[in-house]
Amino acid sequence: GFELGEAYWFGTGVQQSYAAAYGHYSDAASRGHATAIERTGRMMLDGMGVEKNEKQAFELIRQSADRGDVRGAYWMGSCYLDGRGTDKNEVRASEWYAKAADGGDAEAASQLGYLYYHGKGVTKDQQKAFKYSLQGAMGGSGNAQSNTAKLYFYGRGVATDKVLGYAWANVAAVGGQAEHVELRDRIEGQMLPFEIAEGQRLASAWRLGQDIRHESANERASIGESGAPGKVGTGTAFIISPDGLALTNQHVVDDIKELRVAGHEGAVTVV
Repeated sequence: GFELGEAYWFGTGVQQSYAAAYGHYSDAASRGHATAIERTGRMMLDGMGVEKNEKQAFELIRQSADRGDVRGAYWMGSCYLDGRGTDKNEVRASEWYAKAADGGDAEAASQLGYLYYHGKGVTKDQQKAFKYSLQGAMGGSGNAQSNTAKLYFYGRGVATDKVLGYAWANVAAVGGQAEHVELRDRIEGQMLPFEIAEGQRLASAWRLGQDIRHESANERASIGESGAPGKVGTGTAFIISPDGLALTNQHVVDDIKELRVAGHEGAVTVV
């Protein structure tokens, strides 16, 4: 059945075998299991454990998508985008990617962002490109995280924010893919030390499903029960002179009531 197919696909508790996985997926697919149908189509698309047949693969993937399988919808988009098993059709590709993205597929959201950015199958719209890239980034797509980093850094579809761009580039680079690591290093080379430190801090706090944002004024300045300011947020700064003058990002000091520096007695002045 499907569970055995998964075990052989991933090599969990058994020796990994695409041929065995395909056999078990096919058994589950014959009983109408939508995800198993998607798996058999996906494997046939690239000849993994079964003879490659793109047209038959496309029909299987369509069956799974018609049954509501989100990954099936994603692969329908990919087949139409690349013309695999069917005629190339960027409009249909965008429609299927949208269905998959609405179902929570991060890679579909990433692809939809790409289509909106380049105007392929949809009207070119950088704001929608950012929207879907960010959706994919939050869902864990490395490609979407990398694209979101570039959109923030260069201000495409969103206000320019080098720190948030660098933060997303750091998250993308965790996967170790060479192009994502190269992007992070390229962005880092155009930033000041305090910006780098803040971007790394934000990236290290990221968790799957979350956005990366600067702390709000409410988060940075809270009032405790005693009526005294309470420490809620932190930020980084770069000392640039012997008398203690420091540079930091505007969002760190926006609307704050009191600013203190670790190791320094008393409040400091914002200029």
